[in-house]
Amino acid sequence: MSARINYEDNLLFIDALIKGLSTGLNLQPDAEMFRDKMIEDIIFLDRTLNRLCESLRENIYLIRRAEFLRSVGKAERRFVGLLEEALSDSAPFADNLTPFRQKLEDLLTRHRRVVAEVQGLLEAETNDDAEAEDLVSQDEYRLLLAEEDNEEKP
Repeated sequence: MSARINYEDNLLFIDALIKGLSTGLNLQPDAEMFRDKMIEDIIFLDRTLNRLCESLRENIYLIRRAEFLRSVGKAERRFVGLLEEALSDSAPFADNLTPFRQKLEDLLTRHRRVVAEVQGLLEAETNDDAEAEDLVSQDEYRLLLAEEDNEEKP
């Protein structure tokens, strides 16, 4: 049995974590106290965003799917920004993450791809919605054709 996912609250929590980590990168807390926590939280965000994206990929009939895809896309872009910041020379705490540089670069590469994939899913979702609005059902065709037949007969 699959569990119900509360996308809105999950994404709000993810956003708060990303903001907190971004703030931490721009501070100079004790590396020995906070480096491991920073990396653990980045890995947690990676796993959690992956789970949310996978859920949206699989659940094509989800109500408000397009809205959730947009929100997940925004969260993914913010996460990419966090990873870029963690790899930059401008963030004071980033130097303390050097031992994890390769892992962070791998995550950055993967999540850049996910951003593009979510955008593609969102575009497909939007196109599907537009096509669905333009479709005429078989019953509607029958009704229209029946009306035409009735109008032609005197």
